[in-house]
Amino acid sequence: MQVSRAAMQELGRRFAVARPDTIVIATPHGIIAERVLTIGGTKIAAGILGDPNNRHVKAVFENDLELSAIIEAEWEEQGVPFVRLVGEEKQQEAVLPLDWGAFVPLWFTAHPMNPRPQVVVIAPDPSLSREKLVRAGVGIA
Repeated sequence: MQVSRAAMQELGRRFAVARPDTIVIATPHGIIAERVLTIGGTKIAAGILGDPNNRHVKAVFENDLELSAIIEAEWEEQGVPFVRLVGEEKQQEAVLPLDWGAFVPLWFTAHPMNPRPQVVVIAPDPSLSREKLVRAGVGIA
């Protein structure tokens, strides 16, 4: 655990120097839909992690809906199967729940920054082919 924590702290230092406007994060533990990638479509993403002793951390992040729309357009062009989580009519009121696979890295990278970068949260179905995942990466790039 010490090695992982030290690596996350180093990543946080690098993010603080780079000062990104947006962090795109892919989580294997997020909201997964069969045979597609999911992409957060809400204005807000939030998470909370706790333990049996009632200690917890929580954080709220703003989703970069503009970049999400650009990624979606690229994925359509690349033939990448995806689903947006929450349509435009509910973007402002719904909250994308962050699983620990997204929350923990964001806690060490985006959470300490002021102002905080926006986020784009992606979750791929593990059954997707390598070729589709590469095309998804091309679309993100």
